[in-house]
Amino acid sequence: MATSSVNTRACSRISLKSVSKCQLNEEVVLEDYFCCYNRMDERVYFVVKLTNLALVCEPVTNDSNAKVKRINLDDVIGCSIKKNAAKKKTEQMSEICLEVYYYPIVRRFWTKQRTRHQITLALDRNISREENERNARKWKHAISWTLSRGGKVTDLQLKKHCDRLQYDLLPKRHLLVFVNPASGKQRAHEIFQQQVVPLLEESEITWEVVLSKEKNFVFNYIQSVDLPVFKNIVSVSGDGLIYEIVNGLLARSDWREAIKMPIGVIPGGSGNGLAFSLNQALGEPTVLDSVTSSVLHIIKGRIQKKHLILLQTVDESVCSLSSFLWGVIADIVLDSEVLRFLGEVRYGLTGTLKSLSPRKYRGRLSFLRATDESRAKLARARKAASDRLNVNQLRNSKLIRYLHEDQSFIGSTSNHSNPLLHSTTFNDLKENNASSSGFLWKTETSLLPTWDQHVSEDWETIEGEFYVIGCSYVSRLSTYLSLSPFAKLNDNTIWLILVRGHVPQVLVMHFLIAMRSGKHVNCSFVDMIPILAFRLIPFEKKGGFAVDGEYMECRPVQGEVLPFSLEVLSR
Repeated sequence: MATSSVNTRACSRISLKSVSKCQLNEEVVLEDYFCCYNRMDERVYFVVKLTNLALVCEPVTNDSNAKVKRINLDDVIGCSIKKNAAKKKTEQMSEICLEVYYYPIVRRFWTKQRTRHQITLALDRNISREENERNARKWKHAISWTLSRGGKVTDLQLKKHCDRLQYDLLPKRHLLVFVNPASGKQRAHEIFQQQVVPLLEESEITWEVVLSKEKNFVFNYIQSVDLPVFKNIVSVSGDGLIYEIVNGLLARSDWREAIKMPIGVIPGGSGNGLAFSLNQALGEPTVLDSVTSSVLHIIKGRIQKKHLILLQTVDESVCSLSSFLWGVIADIVLDSEVLRFLGEVRYGLTGTLKSLSPRKYRGRLSFLRATDESRAKLARARKAASDRLNVNQLRNSKLIRYLHEDQSFIGSTSNHSNPLLHSTTFNDLKENNASSSGFLWKTETSLLPTWDQHVSEDWETIEGEFYVIGCSYVSRLSTYLSLSPFAKLNDNTIWLILVRGHVPQVLVMHFLIAMRSGKHVNCSFVDMIPILAFRLIPFEKKGGFAVDGEYMECRPVQGEVLPFSLEVLSR
């Protein structure tokens, strides 16, 4: 018999008799006797109770110091049945073992991380092996059903008919996994094989792997794949691959249904902003190992909404998930590409060099603040859109003209004098390709003004030189970079970060250092503004934009919060 590997320090000492707030709705699903072996090969018997929230092991002993072992089902990923050979001649040959795999948070030195634990429970009654195996299978099915329901006490059939549960009726999950072997330190495929596959096997989840061969490979691949075959999509890379996946889903003809496909994110690149932001929001450890927590999000399969941002230039539109950057930070992200083999260290090295002689960028920035009034107007505008008004009616509706041209707007200058706007491609796309799959979601959901219109008087406009113009919608851009620490995954807000050109250069270095811990929000020379939409008109074609870590050519660009969300797998 295998020795039980229960970590008593990682388990709660709370008995079922003591009722806490988290246990008010706790119900016992199954109860039975099991035995384990301690380190001295001595049998220890337990009364094991499966509830909708935990697996509770109460030792059968008169010892008052005996402690109850409680394993939260949130940490359990699966179980299996093993037929063990007897270790001693005196042991029963009919023993059947139930192995439960779980990943609690334990303290390691100065921080915390999730580590693998396993508890092995044996049925060793003086009955046939077949009877013990039937009881073990009943427990396995009950644990799997309980895990699939996420602790909800709504399935009364589970408690009443445990003996007749059909394992074939359990929800099966088949994943489409995209791996970018060239991302970050080029360890994404190794991470998947060594850290992801073992957990998926323990949870009995199947998958199909697609390796990204080149830029935009996944973007093109996902437009033609048969999505109903898969339950979820998983990305093992940095933010750039998720950027391709989401934009590929929106380019499909069935984009309304495709964007509802839940996406799992496993950090495997240099910038893993979405993965780290999700772990931070859920209180997961990220310092020593963030991969295990991210895999547990996928296994648990619950949904976390993530708002999306539409970015429009004069001749293209894309969907952004984490950030839009221009200025010094964009230079750091883009110019460090040649050092991507160093991982996140490349940002520190490039940032040190850029901070010695930061460049200034001239342009005009207009934005709509995220006030209660503007949110109410936006909600009414979205309500009008949901009433199936067509695009032309939306453009002419007085209800939403707060985002459009206002003839009484005083002090605005025409955009047509800007050479970067001398393009009719964008208007041609709107007029001729509005029904094409690649642009349908943009024309039907966008409330932004066209490039021949001024923004309304509700918007504020700033013109001049800037060191940094950044728009962030996640709390972290990487492990050691927090541009907008106040951002939440689904707060429908763009956080605008500005560092003006009149600031002394030495303060730019201070800004970059403080940004590692998010303390730049306390700097008096840094503006952090919650907004709903923006328009940026560069006065010169200088540098480039960084959108979710990917390069975008410097040109006039505008963005807004989209009315639909992305579904991200979480715990």
